[in-house]
Amino acid sequence: MRKLMVCAVVCAAVAAILLAMFACEGRPFVLEIDNGDTAIELESIEAGAIVSDEIEVVLKLRNNPGSEPEGLRLHWAVRSAQTAEVLLERSLELDSPYAAAKLTLPEELSPGLYVLEVTLYHDEQLVERHEREFFRSFGSYEFVRVSSYPAAFAPDSEGILVARIEHPGAAPPFVRVRFAGQDRTAIVKDGRFEVVLHSPKAEGVYVARFELFPVRPPAGRSDYDFDGPVVHNHKLIVKDRPVAELSSEDRRFSQFRLRGNLRDTGLRPKLSAESSERASVIGEPRLAVRDEVFGYWLEAGDGFEVSDFLLPMQDGVVQAFTLAFGIYLPEDQRDRHVFSTVVDAERPIGVTISIGQEGRLVLSLFSGDESVTVESDERVFAAGVSSRVRVTVQPQPEGTAVRVSDRRGVRFEQIITGFGAEEWKPGAFKRRDIRDEASGRLQSVAAGRTVVGGDDGFYGIIESFSASAGGLVADSSGRSDVY
Repeated sequence: MRKLMVCAVVCAAVAAILLAMFACEGRPFVLEIDNGDTAIELESIEAGAIVSDEIEVVLKLRNNPGSEPEGLRLHWAVRSAQTAEVLLERSLELDSPYAAAKLTLPEELSPGLYVLEVTLYHDEQLVERHEREFFRSFGSYEFVRVSSYPAAFAPDSEGILVARIEHPGAAPPFVRVRFAGQDRTAIVKDGRFEVVLHSPKAEGVYVARFELFPVRPPAGRSDYDFDGPVVHNHKLIVKDRPVAELSSEDRRFSQFRLRGNLRDTGLRPKLSAESSERASVIGEPRLAVRDEVFGYWLEAGDGFEVSDFLLPMQDGVVQAFTLAFGIYLPEDQRDRHVFSTVVDAERPIGVTISIGQEGRLVLSLFSGDESVTVESDERVFAAGVSSRVRVTVQPQPEGTAVRVSDRRGVRFEQIITGFGAEEWKPGAFKRRDIRDEASGRLQSVAAGRTVVGGDDGFYGIIESFSASAGGLVADSSGRSDVY
């Protein structure tokens, strides 16, 4: 009898311990059993409760007048959720209108997932049997910080939520995130985990619900079928980023921010509906965060492709332009492709940027049979940090002026003689034109091929890449800044 009472108490104690130690909202489960003359109310822990020491079970016998309960017995057992092995059993004869018992878990019962089985008998006939899974664990769990990458998700795009958790013991906790109809799971490693989420199409403020479980589900199960005992709600902003306006003051010809989608937010989609298609994927780029840098992680061979020439053109001639990149390289690389764009024309024009020795930038230009390559004098692509690189190219009558700059300022500047303005006029090409009302000139989008990464490409994170109209003056004044 005393053993059974111990079992009953275990269930209720668990609920009390959970509320006190882990601030989990919720009530213990209450079961009402109608057994002829006797109505029984049984109360114990909820599924998924965290127990450190004791489980309590409370029974209330609600009798009809003149009726006394006889022959009632409560039996409980604790089993391993992994092997179903019975680890602890207790039994209690019920001879009072109120019965409560506590089941003290043995110290050698290691942290993990277990099953509490509570069975009620009347005259040795089974009346009711119920099971509840619970966690044996010690200490407290706390969501220390949740960060969003990007800070605000764009509609119908992907992003990453990174959370840091304080937890006891060496067993890695299991986390489930529920957001906009999606369920994502992750294992906490070194107090950290991250999940990729897809945002709704409508702007607004949404809630991502984090549920923490002390251990991962047992073998054969990918998830839990009950709520997590520790919950954290994170507000997530979904906000659109407008496409550039068709005006002479807006210099962004093409701009890929790579914040969870491959859409161009520059002027190009305004010039042509065909140009509003997303970039195509090469290989298997994936969203990633490294040292607070967010974007798409590319392995060698991964990248993106656009079926257009991504340099601004007016009246069929390439204008002065600035190419800008946000890139994170985990380590030094050499002879790795970063970016290239080529116009599909009778006299093709192309621009290629790659990483040379010791992080130098290599710029190659070609027009028909003419080609030239220049290299910066010092490192431009740093390792282990985010690099913000700008390459400004300005065709001039007798040569092409080139300037390479980063956060520190101008790193390289040169005029390429013999490669003048005439070299920037492609032969006949397929194009899509629209007249700029402000200037009265034809803005063009030319068919071609643009690749970021790809074959012989770099490995690391690409945060953004863009092409803006404007030469050296615009570059120095910051008017074509895309960051």
